[in-house]
Amino acid sequence: MSKNEIILSGGIIPWLGIKQSLDYAIDAGYDGLEILPTRKVIKELASVVKIYGEDKWVNYFSNLNLIKGIHQNWRLDIGLDKEYKINLFWSLFFTVIRILLFPSIDKSKKIIEIVSRKFNLPVTVHEISNEWTHDDNEFSGGIFFEIISAKKRSPEEIKKWLTKKQHKIVVDTRDDQSLLWAKNNRFKDWKSFWEWLGLRNIGGIQLTLIGINGLKKILNHSSSTAEEQLLWLHKQKWQGIITVEVNPLILFITTRGRVKQGLRTIADFVRQTMGDGNNWSS
Repeated sequence: MSKNEIILSGGIIPWLGIKQSLDYAIDAGYDGLEILPTRKVIKELASVVKIYGEDKWVNYFSNLNLIKGIHQNWRLDIGLDKEYKINLFWSLFFTVIRILLFPSIDKSKKIIEIVSRKFNLPVTVHEISNEWTHDDNEFSGGIFFEIISAKKRSPEEIKKWLTKKQHKIVVDTRDDQSLLWAKNNRFKDWKSFWEWLGLRNIGGIQLTLIGINGLKKILNHSSSTAEEQLLWLHKQKWQGIITVEVNPLILFITTRGRVKQGLRTIADFVRQTMGDGNNWSS
C-alpha cells in the first residue's frame, strides 16, 4: 500500500459490475475501488466463480489488485435510518434503493467471504455482531468497524474490541454518523474522539458527502470540517485508505451531469489536503 490511497465506494455506481466499476474509478482519478455486494456485482462474481472455481476465478479479471476494500451489504441498514438522522422521505427512498440494488444477506456474505479470503482484505461493517464477525471465525482480512450506533456500544467495549490485531475503526467525516456516537459518549469534538481511538486503530477514513452542503463546499473550494480533518491527518502522518462515498443523485444535480469531473475534484481535494498538507479553501 502507498502512503495514502484514495478509493471510490462502489455505492456511487451501484448499477455497474466489477470490471466496469474498476475502470470507472481509475478514469475518475482514484487508486482503486471499495466493493459493495450489489445485485450486479454478486451476479457477475457468482457466475465467474461457478465457471472458474473458488481458486481460479481471478483469472477472469485483469486488474483485481485495484480492489482495496469491501463493504457490508447495505440491506443490513434497513430500519436504522432514524438512528442515522435520515428523515422519513429519504429513509423510504433509501430503503427502496437497498431492496432494488442489493441481494439477500446470505448471497452477499458468500461472495464477500470469497473476495476477502482471496485478497486478505478487511470488511467494513456497521455493527460488530455475529452477522458479520462470525465469533472466532472472522473474515480473513479482519474487520473494520464503521461506528454508527450511538446506543449499542460503550467506550469500554470499543477499546476491548480494538485489542485484537485485525480489528480497526473506520471513522466517518460526517457529524451525523460516526461522530454521533462520540458526542453521545461526551467527546467534545472529532479530534478528541480520534485521539482517544488512537491513529494506529483507525484503518480508514470515510469521506462521506451525502448532503448537498458538504459537497458544494469541496466543489467550490470553501472551508469545511473535512478539510480541517484531512490537514490534521497529514500533520499526524497517518497512513491508510480514504474512501469517497457520495450520493450519486446529489452529485449529478450539483455538477449538472458532470459526475466524473466532480469525482476528480473530490480526489484532488483529498490529495491536496491529506496528501500534500496544503489548504483547499481560498
